[in-house]
Amino acid sequence: MACLNIVAPFLIAPAHAAIPRTVSYQSRLLDASSAAVTSTTAIQFSLYNHPTAGAFSDAASEPGALVWKETYDQGAGACASVTPDAKGYFFVRLGSCNAFPAYLTFDEPLYLG
Repeated sequence: MACLNIVAPFLIAPAHAAIPRTVSYQSRLLDASSAAVTSTTAIQFSLYNHPTAGAFSDAASEPGALVWKETYDQGAGACASVTPDAKGYFFVRLGSCNAFPAYLTFDEPLYLG
């Protein structure tokens, strides 16, 4: 499984807006030498409530630093492995195969890993 180390603030909507069912996400997958990865790749996306606490291997929970995760590692379906284009770009809908839990209200900063 590829480890995508992104720590970026991930704000969705003001507190008065409805909780999103899915979030569109596009990125570019590069290897250690900055060459585009074009092969089918398993990727886990995680949302943290702190920029440096938690680990991708933690269980997602309301009181923990890791509050949600979704792994794209299947052969087909909503969580099929990611297949980047010739330049390494890919697109996923976060929450499409592991729904966001009710306690995740998107009214505070979250960090995508």
